[in-house]
Formats: sequence, C-alpha cells, structure tokens
Amino acid sequence: MTHVRSKILAAALFLTSVFLVGGSAMAEPRLALVVGNGKYGQEIGSLVNPPNDANLMAERLSSLGFQVTKLVNGDQKAMKRAISEFGQKLSAAGPTAVGLFFYAGHGVQVDGVNYLIPTNAAIATEADVDMEAISADAVLKQMEYAGVGVNIVLLDACRNNPLARSMRSSTRGLARMDAPTGTFIGYSTGPGDVAADGEGKNSPYTAAIAEELGKPGIAIEEAFRNVRVRVMGKTEATQVPWDSSSLTGAFYFQPGVAAKTAASNAEEAFWEDVKGSTDPSEFDAYLARFPDGAHADLARSRASRLRTTPPKVAERSTETAVPKVAVAAPEPVASAPAAQVAALPPETPAVPSDPNGPIQLSSKVSGMIKGYLSELQHRNGAFAVSPDGTVGATFICMETTLCVAGKKGIPENMDSRYPQKRALQKCKGQAKQECVIIYARDNEKHPFTLAAQ
Repeated sequence: MTHVRSKILAAALFLTSVFLVGGSAMAEPRLALVVGNGKYGQEIGSLVNPPNDANLMAERLSSLGFQVTKLVNGDQKAMKRAISEFGQKLSAAGPTAVGLFFYAGHGVQVDGVNYLIPTNAAIATEADVDMEAISADAVLKQMEYAGVGVNIVLLDACRNNPLARSMRSSTRGLARMDAPTGTFIGYSTGPGDVAADGEGKNSPYTAAIAEELGKPGIAIEEAFRNVRVRVMGKTEATQVPWDSSSLTGAFYFQPGVAAKTAASNAEEAFWEDVKGSTDPSEFDAYLARFPDGAHADLARSRASRLRTTPPKVAERSTETAVPKVAVAAPEPVASAPAAQVAALPPETPAVPSDPNGPIQLSSKVSGMIKGYLSELQHRNGAFAVSPDGTVGATFICMETTLCVAGKKGIPENMDSRYPQKRALQKCKGQAKQECVIIYARDNEKHPFTLAAQ
C-alpha cells in the first residue's frame, strides 16, 4: 500500500469512527449498566425516585440500541458483581463498543473521592466509607481497562450528604473526576453542589436526560446542554447540571441526517481507495469496518476471487522475486509486514503443526490489521490473537508518551509492555484462552498468514 493510500485509509477510518458512533445501524456494540438505589436504612434515609429513575433510563437506553443491565436497590456485593461483569462484557465487546454507566441514589465525597452508597451500607464514621461504599473511580477503571471507544458515566447522586454529622470533613455534593480520553461524565449538579430528588416520579436530571437522548442529530455535548437548561428551568436555577468531556469524536445517541450522510461519505471514500486493489486483505479491512455496507457483497466476492486466483506475476518463474503484496514459502513469513501479507495457496495447511509457527488468521482478524496500523501512528500499541486466529484484540496508547490518562509516573505509563498486557487481557476475555502477540507497535512478534479460502 502506498503512503498516500495509507493516509486516505487512515482518514476514512477516523471519519467512520466519528460519525458511525451512534449511527442508525448501531454498528458499534452498546452496553449499559443502570443502578438505582433508594431503599436505604433509617440511618441514611430512603429516597423515592432512584428506582424509578433506573427504570426510566433502562427503558430509554434499550430503545437506543443499548444492551442494558439494571440493578435496583443493590447492596455492596450486588453492586461490585454488576460492575465487574459490566467491565468483562465491555472488554469482550471490543474497541468499537460504547459503554454507559448510570447511577441514581446517595453519593458522598471524602477527600475528593466520590463514593456511591449501596443499600446495606453501615457507615458510622468517615473511615467506614471506603470499606462500605463503592468508589466511582472503580467504575471508571473497569471501563478504561476494557479499552472501548466511548465511555459515558452519568451520576444522579448529588443529594445532600446523608452522613454529614458523622464526618469531620463532610462536603456537599460530589467532586470533579478526571477520566481517560474518550470519556463523557455528566453530573446532576455542579461539583460541591446538591441536587434534588424531585417532587414527581423522577428526579429533574433523569427526566431531562430521558427527554433529550431520543432527539435525532444531536451530539452528546449539545444534548446535555439542553439537559442543563431543562433542569435549571425546573428548579428555578437552584440546580445546574455539569459535565466534563474528553471525547475525540462526535457521539450521537440517535443520529440525524447529517451524521448519516457523513458516515455514508466515509464509507464511499474507503471503498474508492480499495476497490481496484489486488490485495484481498484490503477488502477484508473494508468488511471489518462496514460489514453491512453498500459494497459488502462485492467486497466478499472480490476477496474470495483474489484468494483462489494466484496473481499472474507469481506464475512467471520460480526465480522471480516475491511480489511486494505476497507471502512466499514459510521462510519469509516470519519477517513479512502485515501490509505485504496475501493469501496462501489452497494446499497450505490451515494451522501449522508447529505451535510456534505461523498463525493463520481468519478474514475478520486479518481485516483488523490495517485498522490497527492506520490508527497506531507513532504511539505504542499491541495486537493479540487467539492461537486459532479467529479472535483479535488491540490496545493503542492514547499519546506517544502516555498510555492512559494521568501522570507519566503512574505504573501504566512506565511499563513499556503495558499495551501488550492489555491486548492479551482483552483477547483472552473474548477467546477464553491464552493469546499471542503478533504485533508490538508495528513490529511483527509472531509469524502469521491469512486464511486460504
């Protein structure tokens, strides 16, 4: 692939990631965990609306294509289990997934850390909070480690501190949280302020969210500006919702005409670049990004034909140098870059008998390679696959000097092998078996070939 083609493909991939998020086809997996706690003991004080808020949000998110897990009046054990399982599901869903966590109920901050309070929490002193409650940061970590494309956290948990009398450093409301790139956090009111439970069936914040999320063609930042206006009007400006975003592309809960058109244009740009190719893996890359695209059937047909019809240049002579896009006999396989990999002849064994030999990738996984290399640029990253070549997982650091948001001195940013560990973890979660690194950055670590069809 030429340098110009690589740049065009990278641009198409970027546009696709920006505009297909929230696309009408819901191409990306959408998963949500919704929690509403109101049945607290007498010491903390019950809340009427959070269970209703959880029911409303679960219904709304389901209508927007989310696979929703709902927990109402969860104790500590139930909340921890739900959050852990949510992280596992996100990891299995892959890097294009969208994860959303919604919580309604009591929440407090201690020393700048936000805690969500389970229904069975027994908190007598400030020191009990860390042991009895659930840190909101724990939810963010589960979502961050899953490596999905978009994380959304919505906290309707800024009711007044029900434990203020027992806390020496009690503070109103919740604290601002720092989140990794690709995250949107919405609070029912500003940091340090208090929100209302509401006089109706739902809190003002949740009711406003449910109204705004269904509007087509509105990006998430605009939707929550509208939420802010609604809540301020409902509470006579005594409650002002607040949010923080580090998203790198536009996310639409419900796309409008403009977003659909942009997504279609991105697909056409990608197809124009690959349609004349003689490399089947380029059609695999198109299919990996647009499995139900307008040219999907044609792409499958061309990829199949290219694999079953050896390039003419390869038939001229056994003395002729191997074409740039082909993989020759097993000897060169170990050093051939991904952009040069092509189909092996049909008589090649599907899986080498040598466990350390080349891994034969499925068409889906081979199609992921170009996306990985296009998005990598100069950052650290890794690509892991299952031994049978049917499952692939990637992890790419957010910047050249930072793998995850935070200071350079945190363990994740000091470990040069962190991307490999994360890619292996994600791959193992999907494949249910140990995986192998085939790329560290853009250097091949384990030989691989494409599946013959």
